[in-house]
Order: sequence, then structure tokens, then C-alpha cells
Amino acid sequence: MIFIEPYAHVLKCLGLIEKNGGFEKSHAFDTLKSSGIEKTTDAVCFVSGITVKPRAPSRIGARMGRPEKSALRKMTPAAQVLFPIGEHGGKTRNLVNATDFREDMNAVTGKFEIKIGMRVCPRCGRETHKWRCGCGEYTVERLFCSRCAIETSESKCPKCEKPTTGGRKKSIEFRQIYKEAIDRLGVRDNFDLIKGVKELMSRAKTPEPLEKGILRALHDVYIFKDGTVRYDMSDIPLTHIRADELGITAEDLKNLGYKKDIHGNDLTRGDQVVCLFVQDIIVSENCMDYLLKATQYIDDLLVRYYGVDPFYKCETRKDLIGTLLIGLAPHTSAGVLGRLIGFTKASVGYAHPYFHASKRRNCDGDEDCIMLLLDGMLNFSREYLPDKRGGQMDAPLVLTIRIDPNEIDKEAHNIDMCAHYPHEFYLATEEYKNPAEISGLMDLVSSRLKTPNQYENFMFTHDTKNIASGPDFSAYKTLETMTDKMDAQLKLAEKIRAVDEKDVAELVLRFHFLPDIIGNLRAFSKQTVRCIKCEAKYRRPPLSGNCPKCGGNVVLTVHEGAVRKYVDVSKEVAEKYDVSTYTKERIDILEKDIADTFENHKIKKTQLTDFM
Repeated sequence: MIFIEPYAHVLKCLGLIEKNGGFEKSHAFDTLKSSGIEKTTDAVCFVSGITVKPRAPSRIGARMGRPEKSALRKMTPAAQVLFPIGEHGGKTRNLVNATDFREDMNAVTGKFEIKIGMRVCPRCGRETHKWRCGCGEYTVERLFCSRCAIETSESKCPKCEKPTTGGRKKSIEFRQIYKEAIDRLGVRDNFDLIKGVKELMSRAKTPEPLEKGILRALHDVYIFKDGTVRYDMSDIPLTHIRADELGITAEDLKNLGYKKDIHGNDLTRGDQVVCLFVQDIIVSENCMDYLLKATQYIDDLLVRYYGVDPFYKCETRKDLIGTLLIGLAPHTSAGVLGRLIGFTKASVGYAHPYFHASKRRNCDGDEDCIMLLLDGMLNFSREYLPDKRGGQMDAPLVLTIRIDPNEIDKEAHNIDMCAHYPHEFYLATEEYKNPAEISGLMDLVSSRLKTPNQYENFMFTHDTKNIASGPDFSAYKTLETMTDKMDAQLKLAEKIRAVDEKDVAELVLRFHFLPDIIGNLRAFSKQTVRCIKCEAKYRRPPLSGNCPKCGGNVVLTVHEGAVRKYVDVSKEVAEKYDVSTYTKERIDILEKDIADTFENHKIKKTQLTDFM
């Protein structure tokens, strides 16, 4: 039971009046039917004599764009060092396997041939793949033109002006290289797996030092194409924080430069709300754990490889507080400097809208990566980037160290920072006015540009108990198969009165399942074949049935199961929810096409006389 005090206005809105200790209908209520009023809110106003407005004149529906993301970034296939191993590490590109004696290796010296970029020492003339010669001198590229066979130090051939390359087939003593790297680092040679790459995609084909891959394997971290260790997270905008929400204390926040809360009070408690600095970020707990391993790898690299003191010295998550990071969006080449100030259970990356916008993002739902600033300084190199279109993208070629709100996307300028909306705002919504007409009533970022307040004194209209409240993972990620996800969606549609479950079923079939079936059927007819031994791929199956390179078995890359996987469930959904005849017929036609492709039809023996 709900008690409402005072109740007079509620009774009036119901068309009731208090009389003789009881209640009876008002005169206005008796004349309501003859008034011709149709809208509920108009009827309430008529019987009560009070102006009553709808709680929400307009309602907006939305679809989920993508589930939350928090996972380390790996190449495909995953790698721990940009060192080419060819086919000698097996299909896992395992450098440890390449140190074993094999039939295709020299049994005495452990040599094998790979394509690698060679360099030369200007002091002693020694040829090597390393950036530094054994004599201590830095080496220079030894480039050549693959067409003219001319050696040069220029990026273009002096004769034909075609781009030169440093990659060539070279026999290397890998066992000796591996042993020297292990000895130099002073680690035990008991690794089961160190993942290299099949070949290098850069112009000069210059590999990373093998020592870096050994240390990454030691700390279980992986690299991207430019040699950096990265972690991906969904972008979520955030303007205010509490220490309690970030796994830290008020004292920690004060040490990070936060002195006052949003009301101007001294920061003394963990539940006080402060305005987030525009280059401070909060990461997921899983990201924090991975970054911890990355800092330990960097410290090991500094001590064991570079011979200097460790930098991070981190042992727990809290030791990472205050660490500088680089934020980077895919398809861009400009990183943004950020500072790690806390962690959350949510599988996302929280940061100020300015920070996301400076990465050339529209603030919400995109997926970006972060990396340690020192990792980018030590391990990133343009020399590792692929020599193809797009090779320079998704790499921190430049770094923004200070965010200027005047230079970021204008979408971030439309953020309001009001503590509450003025009454005129709500009146304007009833008239559906253009937002530009009332922008002067609102406290927007655009009105604060080029003033000190463009960075501080932000407010908000609605509070929350915790930025990570709610489910840790969406059902889209917890449900395993696509069929499970679709069943859950349709059951939810059945429960919601505002949703037509038949329409939902139709949309799922037409825009998801049917295009998937058609695409997989087309992919089956155009597929390549793959060797299960050396992973070589061919446009057509070899006539011999075996791989021309290694003699291994050749198999399909697209199988019948991938084509059929949604056919039965599509038929069930179509019948259960009685979708349109057009969609049902599309399913039938696809099923017949699949049958014609995969099912073996019995051939009836006939004679010539049968046709006479």
C-alpha cells in the first residue's frame, strides 16, 4: 500500500471531492464524457482544474550497439616478438620448437633459412640483422632493389626508382642466437612457448631483438604489430568520480592533485564527489592486472637488456596509480597522454569526454586501446610497421601531451554541465524547439571555451551510487551460442507490451540469420584450402591432394556445418512467430540451395533406349 500526503491534489486528479467524511464524484467528472476530450492528460486537467503535464512527452527506444569490451590486444595469430621464423616453428610459430634439431636444419650448427632484413656495421663491415654490432657500433640498413639486384642505402632504386627492400633469404644460426639471448638475460632456458611471426611485413624486414620476446613470454604478455603491449576497452564518458568507486582512498586522490570536492569542500572522505581531470582515466580490473604484468616486463627489460635501473617497481594494482599511459583509437596515428588513477569492476575504460574526443571518438561505445607510455617509448618503431596501405594506422606516430578543448571534436562542446535544468528548458521541450534556440539558457562546454572553467567546475543533474553498478557482463556475452542469445531476445520481446515479438523475429531473421547463411554459402563456393602442417593456403586444391610445400594434408577452410548452423533455428523461429510469407520462402529457397550443394543425389542408371 502506498500512502500519499498531502492527498488533496491526487483526489482532484481522480475527479473526487471530499464531502461529509467521504468522497464523491465532482461535477466536472460527470460532464467528462460529454466534453469530447480524448487525451488522458487533458481529461485529468479537466476534472481537477489543475494543469497536469505528461511525465515524458516523448519516449526514445534504442538497440544495443555492442557489448562491453575489456581484453588484451593480440595480433592474429598472436605474437610475443617480431622475429621471423618461417615454417620452422610449426603452425604455432613457436621459437622454442625452432631450436630443436630437425630434418630441415643443419644438425651441427642449427642453421635454417628465413627472409630477414640485413644490416651492416660501418666500423667493422660485419653483416647482421641486429641494430647494434658486436663491436658496439650502430648498424645501417643494407637495402637492395629486387628488380635490378642493386645494393643501396636509399629507399628507392637509383636505376628504376622502385622502392627498395632489406628483406632477403638468409641462413641464420638460430640455435646460437637463441642461446646468446638466454645467456644475456640470465633466465633459465625452460620455456615451452615463445611466439614469433611467420614473416615480417615491414619494408626493411628488420626484426626485434629476440631478448624482448623471451621476456614477454616470461611475463605472459603479447604485442601488436608495432612492438607495443596493448589492452582494449570500450569507451565510456565520465566527468565525476569518488575515491570509493576507484579502489583508492581520499588521500590517494589528494596525492594525485585533487584538493576540493564539487561543492568547494576540502577532500577528506572517500564518498565525496570530485570533478575528473580531463586526462585521468579509470580502467577495468582485468586491464589493471595485465598492465601490472606489462610494467614488470618493462622493468625486466630495463635491467636485463638495457642494463639500467627499473622504473615502475610495481607489485600490486595500487602501485600502478599515477602511471602515465597512451590512449589510441584504431585507424588513427595520434596517441593521447593519460594518467591512470583507479580501477573498476566494469569491463570498460572510463575517461573524460575530452579524452575520448581527442582520440577522434564520439565519446560512447567505441573500442580503443591503451599502452604504457614507457612501452611506447622503448619498443615502438616505425621500422616494424607493415609496408602496405594502412600500415601506418593504429600506431602512435605522434603524441598529444595536453588536451585543448578548442581542438577536439565539436560533439564534446555540446555537453551540458548544469546542476539542474532551468524551467524554460522544459517549456521549450513541449514546443519541440531547435536546441540552438535555447543554448543560451544552458551551461555548455562551448560557452566556456578559452576560459579557466573549460577544464573545471563541472556539475551534473543526476547522481549514482557507483559507476560500476549493474551487471558485470551483458547477457550477450554470458550466453554462449547465437541461438541462446536469440531465444533470450524473443522471450524478452514477449514480456514487453511495447514490443511486437513477431516484428522482432522478422528483423532477426532478415538482417542477421539469413545474411549469415547466404554469406557462408558464398564463402564455401569461393574458399581457399589450407595445409594442416605448414598452414600454407591455396586458391584451389592441389591435384595431388597434398601440400606442394611440405606434403601435408590439405583441408577446407569453410565447412558444411558453418553454412547449415542457422538453418534449423531459422525455420523454427519462422513457424513459431508466423513471420511473413516472403521470409519463409527465402528460408525454403536457401535450404534447397544448401541441399543442392552438399547432398549426394543417387544417379539412376539409364540406357539410350530409355529416351527412345
